[in-house]
Amino acid sequence: MLRYLAPVLGCAVLLSQVGATAPVPKDRQKGGIPAADIPKLIGKSHFSPELVAVHRAMKNPPTARYYYDTTLMAFCHDWKMEGLMVRYDADGNTQSISMCSGATDEFGAYPGELPFGLTFADAKPQVEKKLGKATEEEDGIPDKIRCGWRYPAKGLDIEFDTYDPDDAKARISWVSVYKPKK
Repeated sequence: MLRYLAPVLGCAVLLSQVGATAPVPKDRQKGGIPAADIPKLIGKSHFSPELVAVHRAMKNPPTARYYYDTTLMAFCHDWKMEGLMVRYDADGNTQSISMCSGATDEFGAYPGELPFGLTFADAKPQVEKKLGKATEEEDGIPDKIRCGWRYPAKGLDIEFDTYDPDDAKARISWVSVYKPKK
């Protein structure tokens, strides 16, 4: 029973700590996470001071969602208005951080800077110039899945605002950071 309640209790403890921590530093008051810090958060516990600082930097509390990662229950914190999603593995460690441009009905625009020098205004040619050719490309499925590029060695996925993989004008709609694959 405790196994199922642990994530819920963990969230309650974290949210109780969020109000008791130091004030949000001025560089984080505009919202978002400093771009250079995003990859450093991967693998950190959701109780770590760094993740507590993320909670403090966002304007609203997150919505917690649960899902199954293979056979183990894991969870996710969504800040839908601020366009941020943080996924945690079954042990409560950060698995990925995703930022949205606001191009969906479900999520608002992420207010902070993106990692790797990317911006939501970047179209495919700018992304390729900044990062090189993608290791993997995903074709879109009309009205279901947008096309995207993967850079597993960098720990980076990009989803574009189109279902057409040949649309060179497509702009970034989502950026996800995770542990780089070696």
